[in-house]
Amino acid sequence: MSSWFFKKNKINKVQGNNNTIVQIINSFGKEETIEIKKVLKKYLEPDFEEIEKLKEKISFGQKNYELSEKVVAYQEKEVFDLKNELALKKQEIIDKEKQLNSILYDLNGRDFRQISKIQAKAYEAFLGGNLDKALSILKIEKLSKQTYELLKVNEEYSDLWLLRAKLLFAEGSHNQIANCITNALKLNPSPKNYFTSIELLSQIKCFSEVEKHLKELANRQLEISDQVKVNMAFGWLYYYKNKIENAVLHLTKAKEALVKLSQDNCGKYLTIYAKVLTDLGEAKSKLGFYKEAECLFLKSLENQEPMSKIDSENDAILAMITLNNLGNLFYKEAEFKKAKKFLKIAIEVVNANKDIPSVEYLRLKGLIFRNLGNVERELMQSIKAENALNSSLTIFEELVNVNPGTFLYEYCYINGDLGVFFKQNGRLTEAKQKYIESVNAAKTLASIQPETYLPLLAINLNNYGNLLVKTGNLDDAYFSAQEALEIRQRLFENEPRRYAKDLVVSHINLSNINIKQTNYSQAEENLCEAIKIADRYFDFRNKDSVLKYAGTKLNIAFLYQEFIKNKELSIKNANETIDLLRELEDLPLANNQIEKAFGILRKWQ
Repeated sequence: MSSWFFKKNKINKVQGNNNTIVQIINSFGKEETIEIKKVLKKYLEPDFEEIEKLKEKISFGQKNYELSEKVVAYQEKEVFDLKNELALKKQEIIDKEKQLNSILYDLNGRDFRQISKIQAKAYEAFLGGNLDKALSILKIEKLSKQTYELLKVNEEYSDLWLLRAKLLFAEGSHNQIANCITNALKLNPSPKNYFTSIELLSQIKCFSEVEKHLKELANRQLEISDQVKVNMAFGWLYYYKNKIENAVLHLTKAKEALVKLSQDNCGKYLTIYAKVLTDLGEAKSKLGFYKEAECLFLKSLENQEPMSKIDSENDAILAMITLNNLGNLFYKEAEFKKAKKFLKIAIEVVNANKDIPSVEYLRLKGLIFRNLGNVERELMQSIKAENALNSSLTIFEELVNVNPGTFLYEYCYINGDLGVFFKQNGRLTEAKQKYIESVNAAKTLASIQPETYLPLLAINLNNYGNLLVKTGNLDDAYFSAQEALEIRQRLFENEPRRYAKDLVVSHINLSNINIKQTNYSQAEENLCEAIKIADRYFDFRNKDSVLKYAGTKLNIAFLYQEFIKNKELSIKNANETIDLLRELEDLPLANNQIEKAFGILRKWQ
């Protein structure tokens, strides 16, 4: 038995290793079978006692799961009954959270809050410009019906309502966002939640809701830093609603508050201060105070990071905005070389920060290329102008396909600018196509928010009318130009300084159509009304205003020479045109107008 004893000890040593046990069994003789069974029984037979314990655990788990379902059903009924009393106290929310966190699982067993994090990741990917990633996350992690039902149970959680609003934004479903935000703010009306909500509503241009929530927030006692945010948000809101004086008022308050805050910690608020200066400069520019706007933009750049040290998305975007605004400002003043200089610097910032994945970066890149294209067009650089404008169009086509509600405005503008370019270069069929696309987009926007987008519609109707004149379709041209003038007249009556220049342009365009239709007295009336408006409301420190005023005088001189035959008034207006433009002879447009004025004078000799 010494051999068996040795093998028995060997089995004891290798217990749990079935392969080794099998090898040992194969080496045993028949006479040792009984002993083998005794030894193996200990290691190979199931532990029935342990199995019973497991069954009890499974049964307990099943009962617990059924109990969870009952609790969820109870909570759904409770929320339904109490939906008008959702503004729970903070401590009640915390207690409720502890109770619900243990039961809120979907059918796959995933924690509901984890699903909410997935939504947030998709939203972050969308805002970061990684559209494919956002869509793939939403497809893979599409929420089940049960999960949406669980959201109803979670009406106590303001953060989940905000996450749902962000998900709806990422999916392009804007209709329900305002309701989600209202629920979130009922539950937790903290300044942080208000600012998150206002930012989201601003992106979908839901101005009435933005204004409502800002007024609610402004009526509360806030820290100075939050007061700055409120005034900045009001400034943005009123800027886009074309209530520019109100925008200037609130941005000035934000600027003054930041000066106070900077006394204690100058470095902390530099970037915000620079942002306020840029926003204030943009508002001043819209009011026609170009020199003030220029000073604000340059001061903003002084308070920003140097171009060589920009290392964050926020710094890069602020630099792009400020430089683009400077370029646009000089474009309005007809200082096209200066405009090109700042826009080229903006392009350098764009190229140095190509890795920024945000949608705002793409939008600004599109705006910079658009403005550069318009400047190159004025400098008669046709190839460069077309390349820049097409680069802008490509960007906005991509953005409007993803989110038309947000980017149709910019898409409308770039099509209009391409229409102007094609018209200027004699490509009338292409110009007409672009103008029609632009007018249709502007009509869509104006039907939704007239107070914001009627100026845009007037611009496009006016430009389309000019094109129809060139193609000889005078009746349709008159209809389009008259519609633009009527819109601008209404806008002018509310804000004369803001819309005086636009109204003058409409009168000039209508006078040109009336001349072609031999309605000379009506053309004279249009031009005299344009001069009357300009005399009262134009800021003649602005080069663009001088050019438009001189152009109107030139048109009057031409009308009195060729059609109404008034030598005295024709010569008088031609000489006034030359005197107005003497200091602007470095500008191609000014030179062109001076030559035409001298041509009128020579013809009278």
